[in-house]
Formats: sequence, C-alpha cells, structure tokens
Amino acid sequence: AHRYEGLLTQLCYGAVFLCMSLMRVRVRPLLHAASVGLMGYAVLVGLQYADINVLGLFPAGTSVRTNYEFQGTIGNIDMVAGYVSIVMAAALGGFAWLKRPHPLWLAAGLTGAALLLFMEVQCGLIVLLALLFALLLLALRRPTCRWRALLTLCGVLMLLTLRLLIGLPWLD
Repeated sequence: AHRYEGLLTQLCYGAVFLCMSLMRVRVRPLLHAASVGLMGYAVLVGLQYADINVLGLFPAGTSVRTNYEFQGTIGNIDMVAGYVSIVMAAALGGFAWLKRPHPLWLAAGLTGAALLLFMEVQCGLIVLLALLFALLLLALRRPTCRWRALLTLCGVLMLLTLRLLIGLPWLD
C-alpha cells in the first residue's frame, strides 16, 4: 500500500525496451550514458542512506532504515540490483575490453560494484563474482587487456575490503 509501482511502470519499461531494440547500438555513447546514469543513481542512494527522502520518492515515515527495500527510485531492491548488475558489468567490461577506454566507465563500474556490495542482494553478488571470474580469464587470455582487467579486479577487491569494514545499522 505504500509503494508507487505497478502496471504503468512495467508498461513504460516494455515501451522503452521496444524502442531501444529498434536502434543500432553505438557502444561508446551507450557506455557514457549508462555510466552517468549509474553515478547519478549512486548519489540518490547515498542521500537515502543519509536519511534524506530525495524528490519525495517514498511516503512519509518510510526510508531505508525502516524498510530495507526502499533503496533507489522504485522501492524494489531486486529490480534495482538487476539494473545495477547490468550497467556495472557493461561499464567494467567495456573498460577492460575496449581500446581507448574512458575513465568514467571504471568509476561508474566500481560505484555499481560498491552499491551491489552494500545492498547485499544475492543475485547482484553472483553477478559480481561471475564478472570477476570473467575479468580474470580476460587478463590471462588477452595481454592487451591485462592491465585494465587487473586494475578493475583490484578496485573491486578494495571495495569488498571497505564493505567488510563498514557496518550498516539496518543490515549488519
């Protein structure tokens, strides 16, 4: 009764998907846009962690401290973890794989990895583990991508260490 999601939201997702499926993919602009979107999303979640109801997204009296699923814009942490998993994997994969990567992709990917580590949704952690394994294989297989893949692996391992040092009052 306190959530503002439903059929209209799902229909909008479907319409966006159908429109986007008709377009030709340009990887670099797509990674730039996805990275900027993920960074903005991380700012929104950070403000919610600080107990600020950004844009009045959730009803009065609810927050991440009272209901753990109220993270992000939709109040469904599983869908949020799916979005973050996809964009994080694309950004970090693009940074490690493509020639002339943009540093924004690494920053956004690591921010997404931090979000997944702080949310602790199992599907997100599984995606993160699979991505780390894929990056390790990439580093072993392609010498041209080795330093970027290892840099990404080190960044995620540092974030994991940071997460283990920080206790969230609503989760730990």
